[in-house]
Amino acid sequence: MTNKQQYWQLIKSYSSARLKDIYIFDMNDDYWKKWVEYVNASYKIRFIDRDTESETRNISFEQLKQAWIDGNSTSLVGIISLGNVILQSYFNSKILLENDIDLNTTESEEDFYVLEKYLKDLSELLQKRVILTEEMNEDEVLLEVFQGEVKCYL
Repeated sequence: MTNKQQYWQLIKSYSSARLKDIYIFDMNDDYWKKWVEYVNASYKIRFIDRDTESETRNISFEQLKQAWIDGNSTSLVGIISLGNVILQSYFNSKILLENDIDLNTTESEEDFYVLEKYLKDLSELLQKRVILTEEMNEDEVLLEVFQGEVKCYL
């Protein structure tokens, strides 16, 4: 069994809680712009403004910046499709990238590899530590990606 297979089995069996979070800390405008450009170019996107009930196929960096200034970023949600794997991005904080993932959409080992590629790509692009945690518990790190290395803490 490879490390990837072991990581996937551990994460899948770790808890009955199917919701997990992906976090990147210490974000700023430059990091956000890189992330927005990356996900818009690489994945199917739905960018929803719940206040105006509008939806576009790309995340707008300018709209995010304005929402942080205006204090209404909680109305914005990005839905990112990594094939079968669906992430929801919340923009509540300018300094924290948060993606929620429902492991019910990550059923196969192949889906996990797609997720792992996303995590590695982000870490490489932003030169930052990317972590996968239990839902709303950034201190309970399950998986960490940094500088091409994947560490599992289960």
